[in-house]
Amino acid sequence: MLLAVRKLDSESLDTILYVRCTYACAQVIVVSCVLYCIIKARALAAGKYGSTAIYVPPPAQPFADPNAKVQLKKVIFGPHLVSTANSLLASTLFGICLTIGLHIYKGMIVGLAMQCIMGPLNLVENALIKMFILSKFGGKTEGEASGSDDNPRTLRAFGEKYSDELTAEDLVVDEAGNELKISNVTKKGKDKPKAQQRTYEDILLDTWDEGSSTNAQKLIDATNKSNVNFATSESSWTPIMIVAALGATEALKLLRDLTAEPAKVDVEGWNALHWAAFHGSAEGARWLMRPHDEGGYGGASSGLHLATDKEGKVAIDHAKAEGNNDVVKVIEEEVARSVVVPTSKSDNGQEKKDNLGDDEGLRKRK
Repeated sequence: MLLAVRKLDSESLDTILYVRCTYACAQVIVVSCVLYCIIKARALAAGKYGSTAIYVPPPAQPFADPNAKVQLKKVIFGPHLVSTANSLLASTLFGICLTIGLHIYKGMIVGLAMQCIMGPLNLVENALIKMFILSKFGGKTEGEASGSDDNPRTLRAFGEKYSDELTAEDLVVDEAGNELKISNVTKKGKDKPKAQQRTYEDILLDTWDEGSSTNAQKLIDATNKSNVNFATSESSWTPIMIVAALGATEALKLLRDLTAEPAKVDVEGWNALHWAAFHGSAEGARWLMRPHDEGGYGGASSGLHLATDKEGKVAIDHAKAEGNNDVVKVIEEEVARSVVVPTSKSDNGQEKKDNLGDDEGLRKRK
């Protein structure tokens, strides 16, 4: 390719014009694709899998020891995805500025012509482009052939592993490079894999990773009165939070019978209703807001809808911000019907309802 572009007549004004136009068209396409990836990455990061922990291998090194342990960095899927997309945009814009600068100040046309072809080719090889764009046209990522489009286990954009896939040969480090001790690794050889000895926390996190209310049965089977209010070690997630966000009705009923506590909060200060509101689970919100006598978790009297997180937001704030209008409607309806109409004594000593039961009266009280 280099030999071919060197044969271009760099003194011909027509040739320079054609190269410039081709380069401009190619880079418009490249930048548009990168911006699309950033939008998709941010949407995934804000979704229900955004806080999933993944273990990412380092980029391939030409002189790395093939017998060395694989060093995996523990990162959070959402922020890592957005950071990778932003880095792609930054490197793309830097390359464009450098190429144009050399062309303007040094009159180099070879680099301009090379980037007309190399820019799109490099883009095609990028993991984010494969995930968000090429996969829509029949391309495959390294992930599974089926599954949710926003599930990182399906996407496998970074060749990552998950906690239940780690082996004794994996060296796990945090973002600062400090080695982490991983207890539930799978040992190769004759030893019984520890993946078969899954902890309750593993089951809880796997239920969330799978992201389907139909998969909550494994969690329910492992849940009893002693662990119904269990909180994960890293983020303080509880079973009721995950089940409410998934909207698994039968699981919600069983957790209620086991005296699950929806008012418990995670590290962000979210209770179960915050989870249901943010993730758009109208069914989960409805069960949490139902009164006790209707089989729910206490309704408006429980105060779940009034609890604020560390940002000072109540559950309905998250529902509105995410456009989950069905959840907003559920919360407002349950709060409205929990309003008790005051009574007063009539002249003959009989109780009578004040004229506040209609819509006009309700608005006045508000």
